[in-house]
Amino acid sequence: MAMTAVAVPRRAVVFDLLLEVVAVVATAVAVREFLVSGEAFPWWLLLTIPVVGLISRFPLRLSGPAGKIEIGLDCAVLVFLAGQASGPAATLVWAICTVSVQMTVPKALSSRLFNTALCSLAGLVALQAMNAVDPMDASTPGELFAVAVGCAVYFTVDYVLTGVSLSLGSGTPLRQALWDSGVPLSLAAFLGVCSLGYVGTVLWRADPLALPLLAPPMLGILLAVRAFSRAHEDRARMRAMFEGARTLLAAGTEADILGATVEWASKVLICPGVTVAPASAPEPALSERLGHDGPLRWLVVPPRPSATVYDEDDVAALRAMAAVCSSALDRARLDLRMESLARHDPLTGLPNRAVFRERLTQTLALRGRDRRGLAVLFCDLDGFKGVNDSLGHEAGDELLIALAARLRSELRPGDGIARLGGDEFAVLMEEASGPDDVLAVGRRLLEAVRRPVRIRGREVALGASIGGVLGTGIEDVGELLRCSDVAMYSVKSSGKNDVALFSPEMLVHRIERVQLESDLSHALDRGQLRLHYQPLVCLATGQIEGFEALLRWEHPLRGLLAPGEFIDVAEETGAIEAIGTWVLGQAVTDGVEFCAAASRPLSMAVNVSGRQLGGHLLEQALSEVMGRCGDLSLVLELTESTLVSASTSVAVLERLRGQGVSVAVDDFGTGYSSIAYLRALPVDALKLDRFLVSDSDRDPRAAGVVSAVVQMAESLELDVIAEGLETAEQAAAMRALGCGLGQGYLFSRPVPAAQVPGLLARPVRVIEPAVMGGARLIA
Repeated sequence: MAMTAVAVPRRAVVFDLLLEVVAVVATAVAVREFLVSGEAFPWWLLLTIPVVGLISRFPLRLSGPAGKIEIGLDCAVLVFLAGQASGPAATLVWAICTVSVQMTVPKALSSRLFNTALCSLAGLVALQAMNAVDPMDASTPGELFAVAVGCAVYFTVDYVLTGVSLSLGSGTPLRQALWDSGVPLSLAAFLGVCSLGYVGTVLWRADPLALPLLAPPMLGILLAVRAFSRAHEDRARMRAMFEGARTLLAAGTEADILGATVEWASKVLICPGVTVAPASAPEPALSERLGHDGPLRWLVVPPRPSATVYDEDDVAALRAMAAVCSSALDRARLDLRMESLARHDPLTGLPNRAVFRERLTQTLALRGRDRRGLAVLFCDLDGFKGVNDSLGHEAGDELLIALAARLRSELRPGDGIARLGGDEFAVLMEEASGPDDVLAVGRRLLEAVRRPVRIRGREVALGASIGGVLGTGIEDVGELLRCSDVAMYSVKSSGKNDVALFSPEMLVHRIERVQLESDLSHALDRGQLRLHYQPLVCLATGQIEGFEALLRWEHPLRGLLAPGEFIDVAEETGAIEAIGTWVLGQAVTDGVEFCAAASRPLSMAVNVSGRQLGGHLLEQALSEVMGRCGDLSLVLELTESTLVSASTSVAVLERLRGQGVSVAVDDFGTGYSSIAYLRALPVDALKLDRFLVSDSDRDPRAAGVVSAVVQMAESLELDVIAEGLETAEQAAAMRALGCGLGQGYLFSRPVPAAQVPGLLARPVRVIEPAVMGGARLIA
């Protein structure tokens, strides 16, 4: 027999040594009895040693929870010895056979010593039992019964003592270590095979030459026993493999999977020392790689110190278990990644909107009606779209990552931040001391956004609109987020780049704005948009040289709205491109009619937003209208802030001018960086903002600024137009300073297209140049 054990504990070692001592003592007593009897030693019985060696290669294997128990069928030889010699002589011969065979088996020394002692002791007890039942000297039913008793005793001693050793070595309860559903059947097979030894005894008594006839049936039975043992072992292994795989696939976390794998492998390979290690195990241990990604880990099975080496079935089972574990680990990692993606923003790593709402819900539930100290900040980046449009989306992603890290670093330990989507972030404050505290945190976040970020060799600086709300009086999560969103939009509508706390008035304004957005989305289709025209006058001759098209919205409830009341809404919603296309087409249509009414060429100026300049509809619309302009000269007006902020303007403006239009810089003088761009920008005219014009007739310094701008424009071959002229003195001052064209209420307010022919038919009014402070309008 043989057993499987690992790193035998001291109690198991003590038991094995005790067993070996008992076996030695029992054998010594038997030898002494033989010597005292004076009986001659039956040397010819030593010929059974090869038979014992052969039979021992075909053990009956029983696999239990604690290890494998191998019971040798060489008890058949023991029965034969009992029928051929006296008890002491048979015991001595059996001990010699056991030592000769077991000590030469290729196993660990401890295993060989244990098996030798166990076989010797079991044989001695079995011989004593047989002799006690019947003297084993005549073929009688009593003798046959004695053989059955001796074989049962041998099986029991072998099985129980091996089970006790395994139980002590593995820590498995003795009852569990001995329990195996195949024990009754194995005992029956053991009795049947070992009874052949008694058949040999009977044949020897009748005719010793007939003994070889037992060889074929004995060999066949041994092969059948091997097949039975392997089938039993394979069935137990398959059952353990199936149950282990089912348990493993049901495990959730990596720790659960690894723990289940270790338990599974220990059960299948009957080796409690299985571990998961970061490195492959040295020989002669077995190991298999776990997982296809993640940390490098191996399933390690230590060597068997008191059992046979691992066979091919063990290696195949280990590989199968490692493969199932690897699949389970990959699935767990995938589930973990999917859960992380479902709960975190993949770009910045911040929690997403769902997680933020979940935390906010939990916080509200824990606080109950007491919402003091709770606040939410809603942050929307200002100017982020321009970065995407000018530098590309990859640069925009880099900017978001950098700003997300900055915002997180500005928060206090108890605060939480999430990316809600796009360029929107939300912050949860659970311990805000009051409105001032919320505003202070908001300003820190704003300053963090304002600090320039170097992206791809360029420094990019954005602003942010941040709205906050205190939790006091707020009922649920939706209301908290809605109020902070309303506060943020209030900041945007009042100039951006600031922080504000929610107030009920903001909600009213927001509702009105949402309604305005909805109405504006239908204004074009419902024919509510109008164009009014303001003339552009030559200050030297007083003649109308052209017009500027100014958009108006005939709102069904609010009346005629100027652009300042809805253009920003059109910009934010994207409706500006469709509206701009309509304005361009209508202005050209009306401008052609104005040229016909005046019987001379005129210009038509159309305002273009930055959103249009970055889109594709503007160039498409120009290509459609330029063919029907005739005597009409088309001018596109862009604010200097639009030209300065859009790095793609140069290429776009070159393409626009290539279609035959002129470009004018509107509201010139309101910015601070545009003068440096004028030399590079493909523009044709400057329209001086009313801020520069209003005091030029009274303030020498203001006049000096205008004079410098005019001289600069002349050096760049640019026309100069004065906007906002309201008095003859202002017009005279602009003419005296070298400004050629003027526009303002002095000449006409913006009028509908139907009134333009009347303006063209009016007498020419000439501005007489005069010294500052005195000018006349000559009819």
